[in-house]
Amino acid sequence: MRDWTQKAKFRHGFLYALGELRERVSYQDTPKLHAAFNGMFQLAAKTMPTPEFEFLSGMSMDPMFGVFHETDELILEGEQDLLLEWGRNTFYFQACGKEATQELERVAHADWFRSLAKYFLEELSRSVPVVV
Repeated sequence: MRDWTQKAKFRHGFLYALGELRERVSYQDTPKLHAAFNGMFQLAAKTMPTPEFEFLSGMSMDPMFGVFHETDELILEGEQDLLLEWGRNTFYFQACGKEATQELERVAHADWFRSLAKYFLEELSRSVPVVV
C-alpha cells in the first residue's frame, strides 16, 4: 500500500506541475514519449528530495516491447484520478494554469515537481526514440 500512495503523490505532483506549464502536451510518437519519460524518471531518481520516492530508482524499459510500464501507469492512473484526458497523441490537463498552481502548492516538494515537468517537456521536444 505504501508504494501505491507514494506513486500517487508523485503522479499528482508531476501532473499538476505539467498542467501549470501547459493546458495540453502533444507528442509525435510513442517511442519519443517513452524516451522523454525515461529521461525525467532518471532525473527524478537522482534528485529525489526524500526517500519516499525510492520506487523511482527501480524503473526500467521493457526489453520486449521497448516501453516503460511506469509511463503507461502514470498516464492511465492520471486519467482515473481525473487529472488528465488522453486523446490522440495529446494529454489535456483538467487542472491547468492557476488552478494547477493552487493544487501544486498543496503538494510537498512543488519546486522539484516543477523542475521535473520542465525537464520532461524539454526532453519531449528533442527526444529520440529509445532503441531496444
